[in-house]
Amino acid sequence: MRSFVEACQQSPLQHRLHQLLAVVVRDAALHARFLNSLARLEYVGVRKMLKARRSQDLDLDGLQHLLEEAVHATRLKKFARSVAPEAVCVDTFRAAHTLAGDEAEGYFQVVDRAGAEALGREDAETSYVLTSAAIEIRARAFYPAYQEVLEAAGSKVSVQSILNDEVQHLAEMQQRLQTAEPQWRAQLEHVMRVEQGAFAALLGAFEAAVASHQAAQGDKLPPCQPRSSYEERS
Repeated sequence: MRSFVEACQQSPLQHRLHQLLAVVVRDAALHARFLNSLARLEYVGVRKMLKARRSQDLDLDGLQHLLEEAVHATRLKKFARSVAPEAVCVDTFRAAHTLAGDEAEGYFQVVDRAGAEALGREDAETSYVLTSAAIEIRARAFYPAYQEVLEAAGSKVSVQSILNDEVQHLAEMQQRLQTAEPQWRAQLEHVMRVEQGAFAALLGAFEAAVASHQAAQGDKLPPCQPRSSYEERS
């Protein structure tokens, strides 16, 4: 899995992510809604796990994974409420309470479909593992970048414990894939190609939301550059 994680970390998208995070963390209203979008993503992951996993296949590790993702959603939601200015509501996951929240959920749906397509057969359990592996790979690039920006800004928010859980989750997904799927690497490569495009689109949605917010506030546009043709093809 290391090669997949390193590919995400070395992608041009990672530079865009750092730029975005630096802008978001400086603005409490943006940061609160962004955190709420992350909480929504974690919630969607829990919901998909509940739908995909049958009771006869659910072991202790599976229950622990469910619990930890629900805890992540709760923790991120609490952070969102703690940093939100009085005028900003983050009580629900509706679009007005998130930053590009619908697009964030759409990202997850695209990756989920890619997992099912890569598998090529009806197998909800293994499809869940492929999708989870792809999401955890992205998390291994996303959360360290976010934690770095948070620390540099002196924020009271920390995602280090979430990152620690995601490291363990990815190791579990790797073990499951190696046991169940002889072609897992080729399948995961397909999912990650789709995921990269979906993540680029999500970054674009975040950037557009930030620009819209700052324009409404009368500020200069953030230093989040539009996608180049190179990055769109990456």
